[in-house]
Amino acid sequence: MMSSIFYRFALCTALCCTVGTVTGCGGKKVTEVTVKQSSAAEEVKKGLEGVMETGAIDSSIEDVRNNIGRLRQEDEAKGAELMKDIDELSAMKDSAKIKARAKEMLEKL
Repeated sequence: MMSSIFYRFALCTALCCTVGTVTGCGGKKVTEVTVKQSSAAEEVKKGLEGVMETGAIDSSIEDVRNNIGRLRQEDEAKGAELMKDIDELSAMKDSAKIKARAKEMLEKL
């Protein structure tokens, strides 16, 4: 009885290995997908719109700050001004003031 179970197990294992080896990985053609990276200004805009909607400062403000850094490489003056604004925005606690400041920053973009 035990040898019959062992024999079936060994046969199934061998069959699975054979099928896997014969079929292989395929050799299918790989399709490349081009991902369009958003501009720094677009990313800053998205982040500020989120802040403006919620009126809250959370960890996403660091993404906005990083994207302002990217924007600064493209446009030093605009990036420097927005960096100053993001520092002030980060320190705010009042929801209405946060929304108003985010709106002002969006208008600068």
